[in-house]
Amino acid sequence: QRQLLPLTHIVDTGYVSAEQMLNTQDTAGIELLAPVLPDSSWPSLAGIGFDVANFTIDWDEQQAKCPTGLTCMSWKPGSDRRGHDITGSRSWGKPPRPRYLIKVGFASSTCKLCPHRPLCTRTKKQGRTITLRPQRQHNALQQARQTQTTEAFQHRYAQRAGIEGTLAQGIKAFGLRRCRYIGLTKTHLQHIITASAMNIVRLVNWCQGVPFAATRCSRFAALAPTG
Repeated sequence: QRQLLPLTHIVDTGYVSAEQMLNTQDTAGIELLAPVLPDSSWPSLAGIGFDVANFTIDWDEQQAKCPTGLTCMSWKPGSDRRGHDITGSRSWGKPPRPRYLIKVGFASSTCKLCPHRPLCTRTKKQGRTITLRPQRQHNALQQARQTQTTEAFQHRYAQRAGIEGTLAQGIKAFGLRRCRYIGLTKTHLQHIITASAMNIVRLVNWCQGVPFAATRCSRFAALAPTG
């Protein structure tokens, strides 16, 4: 009734990106709390190489330094024609729109002599290249990736586990995913009635001592050997 917005919105990974985190904070003052996708480059996945987080970025001078102290050779602004954010998130059902990015390149002559080359790039002739989002998006993404590894973040995000079970029950037992009526007012009424019905069912189950359902196992997972 008072049209108050939450200070924090706990969402799934598929609903968050660096751009969305900044836009939501700037326009509505809402913190999007969700684990972002990790860096998908092979050094990050292997855990033994130099990913983007290991590079020092000087945004004012438009320069980047690798972990060994070498300065980049090129800094080229461009766009991603696929319409993807660096996190892999995109708006489904809408045509891809270009996203601003920066291509940073290091000279092949200096990279070729570097003793740490196997930890940096797999190309045999070219130097290392990295892709950056705009400064605010880049900093927000790197900060989010660091924060989500902390115990404090895990404790805050654990609150979402409760709603996952509620959504599953609403969808499987009460048809929550399908609207029975046309119009926002009638749909809102359906949601209220569905939530009330779920509360009644849960109260009855609690009074009768009905245990929680066990975690479902897919038919494929059931084929895995045990013991």
